[in-house]
Amino acid sequence: MTGVPYSGISPVTTPVAFAQTISWVPFNQYAQLYDGINVNYFNNAARTVFHGVPTDINEWQKLDIWSTSTGNNDGYDFTLSDSNVYEVVRHGFKINQKGFHRVTCELGLEVYYSGRFNVAIQFAVKNASSATFTRVLAPVMSGYVNENNTAVDASRSVSISGVIECNSGDEVAIFTTGIGLAGDLTAIKKHCMLRIESLN
Repeated sequence: MTGVPYSGISPVTTPVAFAQTISWVPFNQYAQLYDGINVNYFNNAARTVFHGVPTDINEWQKLDIWSTSTGNNDGYDFTLSDSNVYEVVRHGFKINQKGFHRVTCELGLEVYYSGRFNVAIQFAVKNASSATFTRVLAPVMSGYVNENNTAVDASRSVSISGVIECNSGDEVAIFTTGIGLAGDLTAIKKHCMLRIESLN
């Protein structure tokens, strides 16, 4: 004993494996204001809801917006610390190591036209042996994003984070659905981020 509290405790030096990617969408010369993807998803007027949020995964949209390229220095490069732990895919991440993982997503949302929109955002996991995703943890609501009466585009950043237990081969994605009025609420390219960190 040296008399110094906790002096015998060694610091944890195990590096944290992580992956991080940025939103990207291909250029479309025929689309106006095509700087992202509409996250205000509606596909069924008769959908079943719980406190305004659809309960069926089919009423949600998987966001296939994440960059899978790196080394181009173009603002879309993903970062990957260990390919034995993670793989970056178009809809998120593939897990190569069983355990607990902290996932964080930040969506930069923008309204181009007059409207008042609200969406729900939630993580989902697809098991290696399954073809379908299952929503996990709790949804996060964006709150209303609306263009003001001077026609100035409105924007907001919404963040969601949680710890998910995954097996090797599982995939993690972000899903969104509209819970307000129908219309375009766009997740902007280069303004959204998805990150995963190993807690093992």
